[in-house]
Amino acid sequence: MPDIHTIWVGGAPPQWAREGLVRLGAQFPRTNPGEQRNFWVLPKESAPGEAADAAMQGMRDAADAAGFTVRNISEHLDEFAQGMPTYSRGMLDDIIKWEMAHGGEISVKDLANFMVLGHQGGLSMDLSMHAITDNSIADVGSIQSLNGAEFKVPQLAPSGISRHIGSPSYSPYTRNPDNEAEPHTLPHLDVWAMYARPGGKGQDVMRAAAEKMVGNYASLANDGIKDQKIVRRAAEDGAFDPTRLSIVSVERETELGAKWTPGDGHRPTVIGHFAMSALYDSINGVYGEQVEVTHASEISRFEVAPSTWPDITWRTVTMDDQRIALPELGISKELRNSWRQPNGAAPTPAMAASLRLVEPTTPGYARPTPATHGASTAVSPAVAPPQSRNAGTSSTL
Repeated sequence: MPDIHTIWVGGAPPQWAREGLVRLGAQFPRTNPGEQRNFWVLPKESAPGEAADAAMQGMRDAADAAGFTVRNISEHLDEFAQGMPTYSRGMLDDIIKWEMAHGGEISVKDLANFMVLGHQGGLSMDLSMHAITDNSIADVGSIQSLNGAEFKVPQLAPSGISRHIGSPSYSPYTRNPDNEAEPHTLPHLDVWAMYARPGGKGQDVMRAAAEKMVGNYASLANDGIKDQKIVRRAAEDGAFDPTRLSIVSVERETELGAKWTPGDGHRPTVIGHFAMSALYDSINGVYGEQVEVTHASEISRFEVAPSTWPDITWRTVTMDDQRIALPELGISKELRNSWRQPNGAAPTPAMAASLRLVEPTTPGYARPTPATHGASTAVSPAVAPPQSRNAGTSSTL
């Protein structure tokens, strides 16, 4: 059986998350002493000392009850950075600092998921998983279904995504302007369960996805700097370190400004697309095959063969409005968007409106009344929301 990973970012896990950890431990017990059951955590650094200590203790208590080992993400960033030759450990520190200061736990979790599987391999799953008990779901399998597989992610639909692979846009959906080739038509994937066999192509996909996701931050930061909407901190010699984010301030009307503004209506889309565009490009980079160029604007074109997608994806079954089943692993995902909820609240389908807020420090934001730990507060925009952004809906559920 592979190593099992799950991730929690924020305060002490609420009851539903603790129960999810216990369920994962019961559903996928160790079959030999060498197998790992890792509970990857990142406590909120900006919390008062006692609150941070209490959060960490809550994470340890939850892990002990489920037979998992707590691993602090921040203590492994040097190892993770080794899989991203383009960027430094400092870039990861910069990204995590900004995300944690602006309610971005979901993005930290997505990035950590890619980094953990890229570094170690194994099977990662969200804490909102349940064992399938519905007899109407046919062909319920087990962990043995991974035998021979190198990489697996859930496939929600065989099509639905249209993207120019390798596009600098972070959106999985890219349009087809004049004089450009047609975008790739791709299956609709998700990241609530992923498998990467150690030493296989799956690890290559995950490492590439982590680097691509970090690159999304760098790309949008550079765009904002050119438009004089983002200010970076220069080194003593006046130069900018391309391996660091080094952001001082972000204006609301930028893409990163929307991403870091709890309450912005575009925020859930940016969050989901950051992870999914990285995943699509990385799968294509590892599994894509060179095909005939169809347009003069293309130097080369790589596509994943239709026959490959069934080998690297799990089929899913929609059970009801709140549940999606993954029969091959014998699990279902309930209460979607659980990562977008206030700390301690039971998950609901709501998205950005229920995010736990941290008082923003970035110029261009309205400063709300400081929220208590785990509370939710509305944000009044300091400026009008942007009028033009990438189209599409969030690809994460």
